[in-house]
Amino acid sequence: MYRVVLIDDEPWVLSGLEELIDWNKSGFTIVAKFTDPEVALEQIIRIRPDVIFTDIRMPKMSGVQLTASLKENNIDSEIVFISAYRDFEAARKALEYGACQYILKPFDQNEVENAIRLLNEKIKKRNRPVSINPDEPDNLISAETEQLFRTAARYPICCLVLCDHPNAISFDQGLVTGTPLLIKGEPAAFLLSAKTKEYIHLLTSSIKPEPLNGVGFSRLYSDFTTFPEMLNDAKCSLNFGFIFSKNPLAAEIQLFLCSTVSTNLTLTDLASEFYLSETYLSAMFKKNTGRTITNFIQDIKTFYAARLLLTTDLDLKDIALQLGYTDYSYFGRLFKRNYGVSPSLYREKINRDSYTTSHSLRDVSRGCFGTVSSTEV
Repeated sequence: MYRVVLIDDEPWVLSGLEELIDWNKSGFTIVAKFTDPEVALEQIIRIRPDVIFTDIRMPKMSGVQLTASLKENNIDSEIVFISAYRDFEAARKALEYGACQYILKPFDQNEVENAIRLLNEKIKKRNRPVSINPDEPDNLISAETEQLFRTAARYPICCLVLCDHPNAISFDQGLVTGTPLLIKGEPAAFLLSAKTKEYIHLLTSSIKPEPLNGVGFSRLYSDFTTFPEMLNDAKCSLNFGFIFSKNPLAAEIQLFLCSTVSTNLTLTDLASEFYLSETYLSAMFKKNTGRTITNFIQDIKTFYAARLLLTTDLDLKDIALQLGYTDYSYFGRLFKRNYGVSPSLYREKINRDSYTTSHSLRDVSRGCFGTVSSTEV
C-alpha cells in the first residue's frame, strides 16, 4: 500500500476526500490527516509518505510554502494540490515544485480517481530500480543516476550495501532508509541513509559475514557522490567477509590489506605505508577491530577462498596461490581451523546449486584483490 497524508484547514474537506473513493482498493492507505500545515510538516518529515494531498490556501503556511519546505528536507513524496479556486498562478507554482496533479474543490470522484491512477503509475516508475554500469563512467553522471543519489541521501550518513541475495538483509525503515538499485555484475544492492552513524552500526553489528548469502557494507560517507569508492569498499567487505571498523584509520588499513592480499607484505611494510610504529599499528588495529593483523589477514583469505570454492571451478592449489600461499598444506590447515573441514570437503559439502549468485568472483573489482602472507606479518 502507498501511504497518503491529507492536509486541509477545513476538517470537513478531509473527511469528504477520505470517503470519496475506496483508497485501499486503489492500492493506497491514508496514514494521517492534518488541519495545521506546520504540524503536518513536522510529522511528514517523520512519516515520509508516498503521496501528499494539500490545500494551496491555508493559514500559517500555504501549500506551495509547505512543498518548498518538504523539498528542503529531502522529502520526495508525490504532491497533489487542491483548491477551491481556479487559481492558475497557483497551478503554475505547483508544477514548478513538482506537483503531480492540481484538482479543485468540490471534488469530482472521477477526477480524484484519475489522479490516483496517475499517481500509481508515477510511483511504480519512480520505484523501479535505476541500473548502473560501473564500467561506463558516463553512466555514473547521468541525470537519472544523479537524481537517484540525491534522493537516496535523505540523511547525512550514507552507505552502500551489496548482497548475494535481495532478501539477505532487512532494515528498520524508521532508522535507516534503503533505496534499491541495479549494479551490473551484482545480484542486489541498496543505498542506505541514516540520521546517525549509530543506526548503521546497529545494522552492521547484526550481520554475520558468510560465504553464502553474503552481505558487504561500504565505509560511511556524507552522500553518494563518491560511488566508485563506495562500491570498491562494499565489494571488499562482501568478498573478504568483514565489516569496516568504526575507526577511520583501522578501516583504511582493512581496505589496504584487502587490496594487497596477494603480496608478501610484512608488518614493517604496513607500518611504513601508514607512517606508524609497528607497536602502535598493532595495538590500534587490535583495539578497533577485535583481531590482530595476522588473524585478520588469515580470516579474509580463508573467507575469500570459501567464496571461490563455492562459485568457481578453480583448482584448490590455484586458489591457494591466488591468496599468496605456496605451502598448500599450511593453507589447508588454516582453512580447516575456520570452517571445520578441508577446502576439498567444504566444496563437496556445500550444495553449489543453492548458491544462485548471478556474478562471478573470478574478477574482483580493481583495488580489491591481492594477498598478504600471514606468516610474515
